[in-house]
Amino acid sequence: MATGIGMIAWACSKTKSVKVDHWLITIATGYYTILSMTEFAHALFAPAGEPHMITSGIGELVLTLVTLYMASLSDSKEEADESGGETDELAGRSDQGLTYSS
Repeated sequence: MATGIGMIAWACSKTKSVKVDHWLITIATGYYTILSMTEFAHALFAPAGEPHMITSGIGELVLTLVTLYMASLSDSKEEADESGGETDELAGRSDQGLTYSS
């Protein structure tokens, strides 16, 4: 629950701390990995005929991969140092050809 509250607080804050971002992504990745491995272990060691949650394990493995993808897109320490330690998610990104109409 603390990680979820931290993510909501981080998302609502005006300044985005790269350090907090890295901690939240690391904790979320670890949580999904442990949860996925627990489900796979249950599927492996469950007696024959017992229902198991291998589909849930696959879903949590996908969530692990999504959080790792988010980590690869997040700002690095070097980028944060150049901008004074705090970064904005959209800072320095172009519209990449998007057009706006009213």
